[in-house]
Amino acid sequence: MTSLWSDSDTAVVFWARSMGCFFCQELARELRADVLPKLGAKGIKAFLVTIGTAERGLEFAELTGYPSDSLLADPDNVTYNALQLKKGVVDTFFNIETPLAIKDRIVKDGAAGLRQAISSWKPWIPPGQGQSRQQGGCYIFRGKECVFEHKDKATGAHVDLDKVVQIATGLA
Repeated sequence: MTSLWSDSDTAVVFWARSMGCFFCQELARELRADVLPKLGAKGIKAFLVTIGTAERGLEFAELTGYPSDSLLADPDNVTYNALQLKKGVVDTFFNIETPLAIKDRIVKDGAAGLRQAISSWKPWIPPGQGQSRQQGGCYIFRGKECVFEHKDKATGAHVDLDKVVQIATGLA
């Protein structure tokens, strides 16, 4: 994956659960609107990896407005497995972090982003059995060196995007 940027570049890579997850559709929209402009202004490359096929990725990009040239489809969980991102039901979806993440959205802005994602939700099924239990994360790279790692604790409990922007822009 690090071949997507040069040794002197800073790159941020987000992993979403799957293209059919409404939390992930919300994340893609939030990245497009709030994060990509800030990173791009500093010359920082950003990518979103999600479970699904390349064909579904084009539909996902159209639905969410996320730029397709920065969207990476991982239909076989190769990168998720390599990074040992969390997977399961009890430790992820039924983790206290999921309702707390929803509560934080409600307090922040009435869960506007989540409500928008649910209103246009496309419940696309991941290509492989069990992939719907996969969790995401976020990594920041300076060249090939990983300088920040976050593994989502639970469904919908994404990394603090302001923190990611702060760390990444401090490296640029």
